Amino acid sequence: MHQAPAGWTAALTFGQVWRTEEDSEFSLSSGLSRETVSDLLIAGRFSAPFGLTISARGLLDKDARFNKAEALASWSNSRLDLNASYLLLVRDNDEDRASGQSEWTFDSTYQVSRHWAASTEARYDLADRRLDRLGLGLQYRNECIEVGFAARRNYASASNLEPSTDFDLTVALKGFSTGGSAKEYRRTCAF
Repeated sequence: MHQAPAGWTAALTFGQVWRTEEDSEFSLSSGLSRETVSDLLIAGRFSAPFGLTISARGLLDKDARFNKAEALASWSNSRLDLNASYLLLVRDNDEDRASGQSEWTFDSTYQVSRHWAASTEARYDLADRRLDRLGLGLQYRNECIEVGFAARRNYASASNLEPSTDFDLTVALKGFSTGGSAKEYRRTCAF
């Protein structure tokens, strides 16, 4: 890991497992395979002081192909949080995955005002080339209460034959030893 005086950090990790005997208990895509040498784990991370964070990790097999991989990117400031992720999983019957999976996921939260925040989410299935999920949310928070409303549309897929829409309403009381801090919402009174 490297931490620069300018405030950014970077890390790169490699890993591999060696065994004296083969073990047939591991699934093919687990990275531990059925041989005495595992797949190579490669992981990296970069973080900048202006709110950008990028990380990736994957298992590289002996044919130089990734059988599992994940990449995450996020950027945030005082009002906006943006997140994107990519996931790759190969077909593996031992893990009940009859076909490979590959998807993008996006989500964001925008602090509209001191008390109001809006959020969005989306998931796109690259293997099936279709939108898998779409969601919107709105939240109100002050020193006493937190109220959230969210709507999420799940589209039809091989495992979910009927599309569905879910609505969530949550209400939480703040300041009664709930473990959260309401400091940022405390009002100041003066005479």
